[in-house]
Amino acid sequence: MVALLALVAVPLAVPPVAGAAGRDRWAPALKLGKPRVRIPAAALSAPAARLGAPGTITAADALRVGPAREGGRALLTADGRRVLLRGANVAALVDYGGAHGTVAVTAADGVQARALGINVVRLGVSWSRIQPQPGVTDRGYLAEIERAARVFADRGIYVVLDMHHDRYAANLGQPSYVESDGAPAWAVDTAGTSCSPLAGSLQGLGRYYTTPCAAKAAEAFWEDRTVAGRSLQGAYADAVSAATAAGRRIGPAFAGVELYNEPVSPDASWPPSWATQRLFPFYARLVARLRRDGYGGPVWFEGFGPETARFAADGQLVYSPHIYTDVFSGDVDAGTEGRLDAAYRDAQRMATAFGAALVPGEFPGAGGGNWEAYRRWQLRIQDRDLTGGIIWIWKQHPTKDYGWGVLNPDGGLRSGSRIALDLGRPRVVAARPRIVAQDADDDGLTVRTSGAGTVELWTGAATGSRASRGAARTLTIDGRAPSSSIDPVTVRASAALPGATVGGRRVRVTLPAGAHTLRLRP
Repeated sequence: MVALLALVAVPLAVPPVAGAAGRDRWAPALKLGKPRVRIPAAALSAPAARLGAPGTITAADALRVGPAREGGRALLTADGRRVLLRGANVAALVDYGGAHGTVAVTAADGVQARALGINVVRLGVSWSRIQPQPGVTDRGYLAEIERAARVFADRGIYVVLDMHHDRYAANLGQPSYVESDGAPAWAVDTAGTSCSPLAGSLQGLGRYYTTPCAAKAAEAFWEDRTVAGRSLQGAYADAVSAATAAGRRIGPAFAGVELYNEPVSPDASWPPSWATQRLFPFYARLVARLRRDGYGGPVWFEGFGPETARFAADGQLVYSPHIYTDVFSGDVDAGTEGRLDAAYRDAQRMATAFGAALVPGEFPGAGGGNWEAYRRWQLRIQDRDLTGGIIWIWKQHPTKDYGWGVLNPDGGLRSGSRIALDLGRPRVVAARPRIVAQDADDDGLTVRTSGAGTVELWTGAATGSRASRGAARTLTIDGRAPSSSIDPVTVRASAALPGATVGGRRVRVTLPAGAHTLRLRP
């Protein structure tokens, strides 16, 4: 059972104000329990007047890529606020060819995600479902994409549509323990190659595909062969265009489209410059197609290896690597934190070389043991570097459960892991002033800013009696309770999960010019 999100502006708890005769100045409002929004006069000047309540998405919140105050590129709102995305991958619409199931998106997902402070989902979609036959677009599937996206958009959560691929396509002999999906059966040209993993030796990067025929089919795609009378990449561009059109229909919550999940060279004998020769020109053509279609928003992409290039003269690119440092080698140890630091530095260097903003599109959602520390290391770096990040995965189906996931399939908290509460820890959501630094810890959040304007915070997800207030409910600015000119506006988000209630609050304050320190504490 899921509680409805309370879109009610209520005062944030703050320390008593000096001179108030010992009374908490917020107590009368809390007693009345009525909707209450108090916005200082400074906040009514453009462009802040176009903002909706904290946690809603209006035209002013639509995302674009622009210059970051500290240099490089970043995601900004239409009215110029820096946005930090934190969220989860949703695989409900990915077509795994019947090998295993997925957890369907329902209205509960939007409420649950909102209650954890999530403000973005990366919604995987499949070429095989968009174009089940050559030249045929499945409008019913596009409607499914739009409906699932709206579940999150209607709760104030941005949606990135991810053209998801693993090992090029499903049902090419891949072992059941891997995820395989992407291309429709008609777009698979194996050139008669065997699909038995024992039929040949796959060397180097080709091993990603697990079978010779999967690697051969991927090779046909990257060489853009003609299959069923159609250019493979031309048909794929049509699918990307159709998915993007579906995303645009949800309005300003559409955060963009990712061009291709995990592009990997299918042949280890191809030169190291594969990305320059094959991948980047492919990306450039897709970006050009989307712009011809009239889409002007963010375009997300992944790289391959260390290669970088300005493959498109386009200012709306988001570099979205998958950061799984030490995960698949099983070497998570005391040195992993340092290696993660290096991985994020490399990712930022590559984003700069691409001329793109940086938002990691996947990092591991494992839980228990060393994975608890591993996840906090990643979150710490994301907070420090202002990158945000999107965890893999939101929910796993019992037929494909390898112990990852923010929530159980039924929406319950996972036993033996703090993954949901860690992902929902206190943080900056958006800010017009420059974010000089943010640091979340077990006691809350400290943020240093420079400049004037609105800052939106998430108080952290909490359970039980604290769910209505969040993990860190007490706000101070420069060591004092907010003055009347900064008067916070807050919105509560909560969900009744199986066995627990979880929730927190979104808080917006308007800061005057200068340097400020904001703290959230329990």
